[in-house]
Amino acid sequence: MRFKLIENFVKNNKEKSTEITIAIKTGDTVLAHRLAHTLAGNAGQLEKTGLQNIAENIENQLKDGSGKITEDQLMLLENELNEVLAEFTSMLQQNIDQGAEAPVAMEPIDMPAITVLFEELEPLLQRSDSECLAMIDKLHSVPGSEKLIQLMENFEFDSAYDELLRLKEN
Repeated sequence: MRFKLIENFVKNNKEKSTEITIAIKTGDTVLAHRLAHTLAGNAGQLEKTGLQNIAENIENQLKDGSGKITEDQLMLLENELNEVLAEFTSMLQQNIDQGAEAPVAMEPIDMPAITVLFEELEPLLQRSDSECLAMIDKLHSVPGSEKLIQLMENFEFDSAYDELLRLKEN
């Protein structure tokens, strides 16, 4: 699971510092705040506390409007993000070079087990709790759960919650 989280982090955050900078410079503080918040959460999930702290600092300043984000802060964010991306990209390449195989899906489970899984997952998604990621392996055995898994892996918990509700209806 950690491999997939790292892979998604690299894929989804390559331009994140640029996106935050553009949002700030164009006055879209709501977008800049959301981007910084997401980056901080993703960095924290992967134990990159330096990046997490920088992103949280920017997020907090945007949230309470207490100060203008400086060029130095944006440069610090960009540098730290680039270091993390370089480290993760290297890790991913090493994993590929070593012939890592994709995780194998679990055997199908019965409907009562799926119901219990969904009941446990729903409040986690409602709270945007990253603990839901521990359930991804079990979700692989649920027919039609591919989109839900992808949304969770991309830390799009609100959309994942909506997808879970759709799956429950079906």
